[in-house]
Amino acid sequence: MSAPCQGLAAARLECRGWPGPPSGRAVYWQSLAFLPICILDRRVFGVFSGGYGAGEGNRTLVFSLGSCGSTIELHPRWPAVKTGRLRRQVGFGQKGHGLTFGGSGLFYAVKMIERALADLDKSKDAALWATAQNNLGIALRTLGERQGGEEGIARMNDAITAYQNALQVVTKDSAEMDWAMTQNNLGIALSTLGERQSGEDAIARLKEAVTAYQKALEVYTKDNASINWAKAQVNMALVYNVRAAVFGGEKAKADLEQALFHVDAALGVFDPVHSPYDHEKATALRERILSALQELNA
Repeated sequence: MSAPCQGLAAARLECRGWPGPPSGRAVYWQSLAFLPICILDRRVFGVFSGGYGAGEGNRTLVFSLGSCGSTIELHPRWPAVKTGRLRRQVGFGQKGHGLTFGGSGLFYAVKMIERALADLDKSKDAALWATAQNNLGIALRTLGERQGGEEGIARMNDAITAYQNALQVVTKDSAEMDWAMTQNNLGIALSTLGERQSGEDAIARLKEAVTAYQKALEVYTKDNASINWAKAQVNMALVYNVRAAVFGGEKAKADLEQALFHVDAALGVFDPVHSPYDHEKATALRERILSALQELNA
C-alpha cells in the first residue's frame, strides 16, 4: 500500500493509491472540505485541476477524489440513495481522471459506479440509475479499448450490457437526447467489439452498431444538434469502413460508398477553423476510404 493511503482512508476504502490524510480527524475534515466537489458535475474536477500543471493537477484531482470517497465511507448512516449519488459522482470524477491522465482512474471509476448502482433503486431512482449505467459503460469501454485479448473483449461486452441497461430506463419518448447519446455510445462499443472479432460474430456486432447509430440519428439532426450529428456521421463512416474490410467483394464497395457518404456529411459541419481536430480526423478517414475504393476499382 502506498504511503499516502494509510490510516482511516485505507481502512474505509480498502484503497491502493488513494491519497488521504493520515489521521481519522483529518480525513473527516478534509472530506467535508471536498464534499461540495463530490456533488457537482464531473466537469468541476477538470476545472479544479486545470489551474495547475499536468502533474500538480493530477495529484490534486486524485487527492480530491480520495477525500470524497472518504466522506462517503465516514457517513454510513446516510440513506442508500444519498450514498449512491455521491459514489456516482466520485465514479464520474474518476472516469474523467482516467480518460485525461490514464493510470488507474478508470478501474476505480468502474468499482465506485458499480457500488453506486448497488445503492440506487432502479424503480425509485431511475434517472440516476440510468446515468450511472451510461457512465459505467463509458469507463468499461475505454478500459476495453486500452486492454487487449480476452480481457479487453470482456470489458467491451460489459460496457454493451451497461448501455443496454441504461436504455431500459432512458427512452426516446422520455428523454430523447439522452436516448440518442446512449445509442451512440452503444454503437461505439459494438463497433469496437466487432472490429476485434471475426466471422459471424464480427458481422453481427457491426450490423448492431449501424442500427444503434441510425437510432441516434433519428434524434440528432444537423439543425438541432449539429456537432453530435456530425460525430454520429463519423461513427457511421467508421463502422462501414470496418464492415468493408470484413465483408470484402461487392459488399465492401457498397459499404465504402456508404462510409464516404457519411464522412462527407460530417465534413459539412466540421470545418478547419471552428473544429480543427474533428476536421482533421474526418479528413484522414475520408482519405483512407478513398484509398480503399481505389484499390477495389483497380
